[in-house]
Amino acid sequence: MLIKHLSILAIAAAAGLFSTISAEASPRFTVTNNADKMVKIFVFNGDDSGCHLEEKVKTIDSGHSNTIGCSGNGKGRCKIFLQQHGDRICKSQFNTCGNKATKINNGGAVTVSQDGEKVSCTFTN
Repeated sequence: MLIKHLSILAIAAAAGLFSTISAEASPRFTVTNNADKMVKIFVFNGDDSGCHLEEKVKTIDSGHSNTIGCSGNGKGRCKIFLQQHGDRICKSQFNTCGNKATKINNGGAVTVSQDGEKVSCTFTN
């Protein structure tokens, strides 16, 4: 009986460790676009220190949301920047890659909103 309980405990611990490693290896975040126009998201690996080569580029139409992931490479985060009409938006949030991108942790979210011509972003990590 004791061996059965220890086996169950070991399996549960391994599953927890695996889900933690998986989350760090492939972080995911959500972008909600409440702005008037489409937003383009450039996504970089978690360990790309200079944001030199985007892993993927996604577009989100006005009024839509999407969950996006990247290769976290053990960092548990992605690095992103957003564009609208070819211009980078939400630059005040830049905190990585020589202030060219924003770190977003696994499970984080970005909400893009617009007031007239001013586009703003809210980041939650």
